[in-house]
Order: sequence, then structure tokens, then C-alpha cells
Amino acid sequence: MAKKKSKVNRAAAIREFDEAHPGTSPTVVAAELKKNGVNVSVQYVSTIRSQARKSSGMSRKRGRPAGKKSTSASRSVRKTSTVRTTSFEALLQLKEISNQLGGYDQTRQALDLLEAVSR
Repeated sequence: MAKKKSKVNRAAAIREFDEAHPGTSPTVVAAELKKNGVNVSVQYVSTIRSQARKSSGMSRKRGRPAGKKSTSASRSVRKTSTVRTTSFEALLQLKEISNQLGGYDQTRQALDLLEAVSR
């Protein structure tokens, strides 16, 4: 047996309600239309609103808004930093000094003390 077609155009009812009450949530729209005898789901209200926005050219862009476009004149030039690389020989010397001080803990204490004194 075929379903009975409803006499009310549900999409038109949603559009009319939106015109009369702009800014209402889809839940409120569905509840109010149900009171008036038009049975629509919340998702259907959202779908009709989305289609109306797309057809009118008012689609919202998704995601984070784009930042300002930078021009080549306003770009800051990254300065090359002087990177000091620790050579293998320097690490061996550090290990030897650490052994002379009595291990890692004593070396760490000596470095902390040196840092405090040099401030």
C-alpha cells in the first residue's frame, strides 16, 4: 500500500517559519511546526535551511578564517643564527672532567654553581 502524501509542503512551511522567525534553532522550528500539524525532523529543518543558503549564495565557509596575505616587502628575513656544534673531542673532554669531579651528579652541581656565580 502506498503512503499518503501530505497536503502540506513541509519545505515551504519551514521557509515560511524562518521568514517569520529568523534566527531560531532547528529544534524550535521542528517543535513549532509539529504543533501546527506539520511533522518534520530537526535534521530535515537543517537540510532545508542549508539548501536555501546554498541557492541564495550565502554559504558559510567551513574552518578557520584565512590570515592576512603577506607581501614580499613585509616579510621578515630570517637571520641565520650561529649554531655551535659540540665536537666529539669536546664531549670526550667533558667526560674526563666529569670523571675527575666524581660523576654526573657532582658535575651537574658544579655547573649549577657556575651558572649562579656568573649571573
